[in-house]
Amino acid sequence: NETVFVFTAGNKNVFSSEIDLNIINADYKMDNICFSKKTEGKWTEPKNITRQLGAKSRVVPVTISADGTELYLVRDDNDNGNIYISHYKNDRWTKMEPLNKNINTKNWESHATITVDGKTLYFTSDRKGGFGGLDIYRSDRDEKGDWGPAVNLGSTINTKYDEETPTILNDSKTMYFSSQGHYCMGGFDAFYTTLLANNTWSAPLNVGYPINTVGNDLFYIPKANGEYAFFPLNNNEREIATNNEEGIAIINEGKIGTNNIYKIIVSIPEGHETEILLKGNIILQDQKNELPHDFIISVIDSIKGDTVNKCKPNYLLSNYLTQIKSGSFKIEYKCNGYLTHYEQLYIPNIYTRTEVNIDVEMLPLEVSKGEYYVIRSIFFDYAKYDLKKESETELQRLADLMQKNPSLYVEIVGHTDALGSVQLNQKLSENRSKAAIDYLVSQGIDQSHFVSKGMGKTHFIAINKNPDGSDNPEGRQLNRRVEIKILNSTADNIIVEEIKVPENLLYSRAGRLRPNDKYTILLIKQKEKSVSTDDVSRLINLTTKLKSNELFASVTGSPVSEAKVNDMLMFTAGEFTNKSDAMKILNIVVDENFPDATIESMSGIGKIKHEIGNDYKQHENDNVDVSLDKTLYTIQISALTKPADLSVFKNLKGVKENLCQDGFYRYTYGKFEGINSAKQEKQHLIELGYTNTFIVKTDNFYSKVESVGEFTIQLESLAEPVNLSHFKNL
Repeated sequence: NETVFVFTAGNKNVFSSEIDLNIINADYKMDNICFSKKTEGKWTEPKNITRQLGAKSRVVPVTISADGTELYLVRDDNDNGNIYISHYKNDRWTKMEPLNKNINTKNWESHATITVDGKTLYFTSDRKGGFGGLDIYRSDRDEKGDWGPAVNLGSTINTKYDEETPTILNDSKTMYFSSQGHYCMGGFDAFYTTLLANNTWSAPLNVGYPINTVGNDLFYIPKANGEYAFFPLNNNEREIATNNEEGIAIINEGKIGTNNIYKIIVSIPEGHETEILLKGNIILQDQKNELPHDFIISVIDSIKGDTVNKCKPNYLLSNYLTQIKSGSFKIEYKCNGYLTHYEQLYIPNIYTRTEVNIDVEMLPLEVSKGEYYVIRSIFFDYAKYDLKKESETELQRLADLMQKNPSLYVEIVGHTDALGSVQLNQKLSENRSKAAIDYLVSQGIDQSHFVSKGMGKTHFIAINKNPDGSDNPEGRQLNRRVEIKILNSTADNIIVEEIKVPENLLYSRAGRLRPNDKYTILLIKQKEKSVSTDDVSRLINLTTKLKSNELFASVTGSPVSEAKVNDMLMFTAGEFTNKSDAMKILNIVVDENFPDATIESMSGIGKIKHEIGNDYKQHENDNVDVSLDKTLYTIQISALTKPADLSVFKNLKGVKENLCQDGFYRYTYGKFEGINSAKQEKQHLIELGYTNTFIVKTDNFYSKVESVGEFTIQLESLAEPVNLSHFKNL
């Protein structure tokens, strides 16, 4: 009944956006568990109940029953999180006791929430059999008061990343939770979902800015019907004022203890109409480049069964955009050759965001019949090379494929994160590759069908550190992997699935954003001759709109910039130090009819310009009269940091090893006069399974490192100039 408040109070206040779930806070053991009651509208002086609970080591309260008599806590039992319960009797809390084995496992249980009737517990766990990381489960209480078997909430809610801090509202069907895996601004974002009449969960909706930022946003605890919530705010990242345009106001709820716990009031702004842009990306699992032209997206009223809207996607860009209002909907994605896909969506009247993003994957009909094989990479725990259960499942799928296709050759490439020495990581990556191959050999596959490589800490796909230099465990987890590559197959029914890295974790050449990097919004990128009068009109309207925005108050010129690169034009809006500011402007930009606008770092814009320049040069080269081209070319097959046995290049004779000046061993094939003959041979190599080949001039290669001459050492290659003070001690 919201008259009881239990919270932790320690010597150090850590905001949720600063929290790293994989790092133990040194002050954590000193936190006390405090209890306060609301009497005549005011909170009583908090009482330390740590001893009453018998709490030792690290314990945190996570939820409380509606009548305030059952307190649920999570305790770290030697790196094994478990959920406990304490009862309020005779004005005291009883000693905490663990819940049964249906709830607690040898894995990590980190959070819980209970329905108002006390009959259903939702909790998070990283137990085996989930979708990856922490998943949300439910358990129902039987007549004896015992908790029943845990049931995973499914793929609509849970992703391969972490879902955390669920909270169920008093209606027992609206749930808020934080996630890394859904459409996020960065880190953990708060989402909410609704349990529908057909006992399925609606697609999660991002709560949006200013509650969500580019940091980790956890512990959002809504009350009543979601009209207000309690939340620890990081004021450095948010600017929230009473009656602001987002419809959110905050009140410091009595200054409980020394930590700032805020009560956030969510209201509908005056004149607000719930018209939402529904958009997203459509991914074809067979990796075809263009959507079928009969693709149609239908928005169906879940209650009446009426189709309220239909739209067609952009077939080339594989995305879609339509408009919806508040209500309960079933979204149908349908086309020939693929299984029809459905998403459940609930938009409440109080929803203050302007858009909803739902990405979908379309499964080919052949896949559902077992005629396609999807090969995925596998992942490892830190400093380990033993296979997880889910990794063995993926490798068994590969073994089945190789048994049915005995001519296949497979490359197994091990990788590590950035922690540890070069030597240890090199050995670790080799052991990871070997562990995968050993499993496949144990399933009857001949050892000669594998090429094993260990890349050590050299080929990252995700960042290992945040821009401020702090550790990023989520990025490092993605780097600890074994990649599987099919070397010599042209079969269309074998799909090697790429690892999907969230935008905020993507690795760049520098490994992270430069400390002084900024953000902008890319509005348009297209050929100069294709820019229409409608494009110009939209840009003019947007410029007028942005000039009146407070974020552009100090900008003397136009808020919209134009850049010409060869025959292409790029239009961008603004330059922002904080990504959260860019998110605010992106909402305005989309409303002004730029639905495909994206937030890019300034270094990313430089990279885009560089790629445009390369494409332009390639186009010019393609238009050269090949009959006059006497240049000698070769085809590069691979570039490695360590020399390889030439026998790994199956079906090829005459492969040449080139030790280049940058220390890489580059492997090339053949020598061809003229670009045309080189292209023909390149196509032949692709058919043999060497899909990453490209053509280079033979002048680019040397058989050995030169030992005579003048040399310099290149430190860094950047898309933009940098102050020379960037290079410390040089």
